[in-house]
Amino acid sequence: QQNWRKISSAHDDVLGNMPHKVVRADLGAKGVFYRLRVGGFSSSEAASGACQALQARRQGCFLAGQN
Repeated sequence: QQNWRKISSAHDDVLGNMPHKVVRADLGAKGVFYRLRVGGFSSSEAASGACQALQARRQGCFLAGQN
């Protein structure tokens, strides 16, 4: 939740107050990571645009189902 506050604050114009959740991802030998999932976009194009805007700011982002 602390990272969500930091990221959403830094990118308020892209993320606003979107619904979000933290998801545990066990990658085996690579370890356990926690992913921040953000949803509520009006379309897949809107989600893609937001992700591209975040990536341009060097904030990691990928769309679910894509790597």
